[in-house]
Amino acid sequence: MTPGAPWADSVFFLAIFVLALGVRLLYLFQIESIPLFYHLAGDARSYDAWAQRIASGDWLGDSVFYQAPLYPYFLGLLQAVVGHNLWLSRVTQMMLGSASCAILYWAGKSFFSRGAGIAAGCIMALYAPAIFYESLIQKTVLDVFLITLLLCLLGRVQSTARRSHWLALGCVLGLLGLNRENALIWLFILPLWIWFYFVAAPLRTRLAWIIFFLGGAMLILFPVGLRNLTIGGEFTLTTSQLGPNFFIGNNAAADGTYLPLREGRGDPQFERQDATELAQQALGRTPSPGEVSGYWLGRSFDYIRSQPIAWLRLMGKKWMMVWNVRELEDTDDFYLYLEWSSFLGALAWISHFGVLAALAAGGAFLTWRRWRELSSLYLLLGTLAITMSLFYVFGRYRFPMAPLLALFAGAGLTEGFKIC
Repeated sequence: MTPGAPWADSVFFLAIFVLALGVRLLYLFQIESIPLFYHLAGDARSYDAWAQRIASGDWLGDSVFYQAPLYPYFLGLLQAVVGHNLWLSRVTQMMLGSASCAILYWAGKSFFSRGAGIAAGCIMALYAPAIFYESLIQKTVLDVFLITLLLCLLGRVQSTARRSHWLALGCVLGLLGLNRENALIWLFILPLWIWFYFVAAPLRTRLAWIIFFLGGAMLILFPVGLRNLTIGGEFTLTTSQLGPNFFIGNNAAADGTYLPLREGRGDPQFERQDATELAQQALGRTPSPGEVSGYWLGRSFDYIRSQPIAWLRLMGKKWMMVWNVRELEDTDDFYLYLEWSSFLGALAWISHFGVLAALAAGGAFLTWRRWRELSSLYLLLGTLAITMSLFYVFGRYRFPMAPLLALFAGAGLTEGFKIC
């Protein structure tokens, strides 16, 4: 086979998918005996319980969404088809994660070269944290799938910009916003990028592209807002969780990780109740979900205004935590799972965030002469890291950065070999 053969892309796509799925299934067989495999805790337990309610017919719920709804609905639809089977749910997620690795090949080819795409796809296929997070009953698997799809579309529009492509790009971002709310910052970033990157295009054309992009996002988000208005009495495009989450990461006691609003009540099932009750006590009345969010935002900004130096130190600490080599522990501890899987333990020696970030930094340096063509990648990666620092840091919250880093890492490897 020659790289220029018409069917070469399909072969590379399939090969990366098979590689990724093979190593994930091997890992899955090794960890099936771990207690948390069938006995879920934390967010995983909440998502699974929500999914079971959806699968049993409760499709609308009874209040404004508090947690991001896309993953529970994905899981609920899956359970409606195959039943409450955590093994099959994990296998399905691993297939989705493997597809993300293969889609990243297309994105790498669009932004850099076929070689860079192959390298990026293989890096993601063998990235130890990716194998770990995609096996969990957590929403991270959808984050990465949608981000790789968005990157693939973004690479396409830079070479062939059509209105249908912008519409699809907006729809994908809308779905991503229903799974990872901080990604909605891209609703403001990408229109600015469209405006300045395609400066040679006529004004009306750029405006049309921006309208189609935002229209695609609203096709996904607006019905959710109507649902929240109908069920909960407030028009909220995604969730009412912004204020409590922002406060957890920005208050005098914050340390950059998750600290519950009430001491000793760190389980997600208590967070909404605690946020509402504490706001009610402070306001002296029963607040709406939007008012609860506003109350906690207000407390956060009071802290920032009153202690700006301390807040800047906290932001610096969180920024360093985002780029730290360690996968910060949540309910499911990456390093505990390494003890149950000899395969992942061996892979984690050479395939961890420190290696990925270093390779990506090298790739960004070696491709800097193409900064304008790659400006969208810089913007997406930078804003994702910044918005993560604005809240609090977990390894699984950082994981959506991996596809962007893998693209630069793949480009760095190919460019590095050219120099050698």
